[in-house]
Amino acid sequence: MMTSHLSLLIRWSLISALLLLILGVAIGVISSPTLVTTIGAQAWVYLILFVLAVLIYGWFALFRTQARTPAAQAALQTGTLWGLLCAAAWIIELLVANVMSPGGAFLYPVLYYGTAFTGFLIPALSSFLAARRSRSLLSGLQAGLLTAMMGALAIFLASFLFSALLLRAGLSDPQTLREFAHSGLSDLKTYIVSDYLAGMITHLWIGLVTGFFLGLLGDLGGKVLAHLSSS
Repeated sequence: MMTSHLSLLIRWSLISALLLLILGVAIGVISSPTLVTTIGAQAWVYLILFVLAVLIYGWFALFRTQARTPAAQAALQTGTLWGLLCAAAWIIELLVANVMSPGGAFLYPVLYYGTAFTGFLIPALSSFLAARRSRSLLSGLQAGLLTAMMGALAIFLASFLFSALLLRAGLSDPQTLREFAHSGLSDLKTYIVSDYLAGMITHLWIGLVTGFFLGLLGDLGGKVLAHLSSS
C-alpha cells in the first residue's frame, strides 16, 4: 500500500513539475518576446528541445512510475531516495556557480565540483543499487532515469524560485557581462533570462543522458554483482 501511494506521489509530482516548467518558460518568453525575435533560429531549437524533453519526461511519469512488480517497486523506492539527493546536489550547484563568490580558495571549488560530480554520478549509483536489489536490468535503468530526472527538474524549478537572486547576481557578474557584449542582444536582463532558459533546457537533456547511459553502467554492475553473490 505504501509503495502504491509513493507511485502516485512521484507520478503527480513529476507531472506538476512539468506543468510548472511549461508555465515558467511561457512566462519568460511572453515577458521577453525578444528572446525569440532577436536570437532567431537558436531560440526555436531550444524550444523544440524543451517540448521533446517534456514529452519524454511526461511519458516516463505516466507509464514508468507504476509499482506493479517487486522489481518496479525497488526501482521506484531507490530512484526516489537518490533522486532527492540528486536534486539537492544540483540546486546547491546552481547557487554556488551563480551566486557564491569564487574568491574562496578552498570552499568554492569543493562545493561547485563536489555537487556537480554528485549530480552527474548519483544516477549510476541509484541504478546499481536497484539492479542489485531486484536483479533486473530494467529496474536499475528505471531507477537511474528517475533519479536523474528528479535532479534535472529540481534545478530547473530552482532557477525560477531563485530567479530574482540569480538575476541580481548576473547583472554584476564579469563573465556574464563579457558574454552579453558578444551576444547581439540589446538588453542585459533579456540575455540573462535567455541564458538561464537555455541552460536549464540543456539540464533536462543532461538528466536523460546521464540517467540512461550512466544508469546503464550502474545497472550492469549491479546485475553482475547480484549474479556473483548468488552463485
